Amino acid sequence: MGPPEGAGLFAAFEQAVDRGRYSGDSHTSSRSAGTVTTTTTNVANASAGNTITFTYTAPSGGVRDASLLIDVPLGWTPPVTTDTPGCTVATAGTLTTSGQAITVSALTLPPKGQTVITYGATSSGSCTPGDGATAPAAAGAPVWQAQVTLRDGGPFTNLRASPSIDVRTSDGSSTPR
Repeated sequence: MGPPEGAGLFAAFEQAVDRGRYSGDSHTSSRSAGTVTTTTTNVANASAGNTITFTYTAPSGGVRDASLLIDVPLGWTPPVTTDTPGCTVATAGTLTTSGQAITVSALTLPPKGQTVITYGATSSGSCTPGDGATAPAAAGAPVWQAQVTLRDGGPFTNLRASPSIDVRTSDGSSTPR
């Protein structure tokens, strides 16, 4: 039985890293820092049990020892890594939380590789059903600011675009009443 499909591409990436042909240091502008997206476009105000999935896609050069930071807007349940509402997990890297910030560090991904960050997760890691996040009572569409540093200890830079999620009132508007 041979290696799993795609193993050769990842092995080639690891060899390039080991030989110094790849370095996250060469990618410092927000245009080449990757992207963060979510398919969640709106939620009801003050709604509980929300699970929001963010996908970070690395730039065409990949990343090595990068860190990604997503600021959860005020009013949302603070993100945590424990079995409580706001539980957050990531598929790659080391996830930590502090206040309203989600940070994924020690992130190494091949070109266009992805990690998925799930806020309000109800499974995986220490998260269980009932750990969904609560949206703010106030309506609006704040930005979930995403920042990245592509080298260990480097400064964080805002990504070119960060997602926003529309928090709507019961009548469907996002304008505070």
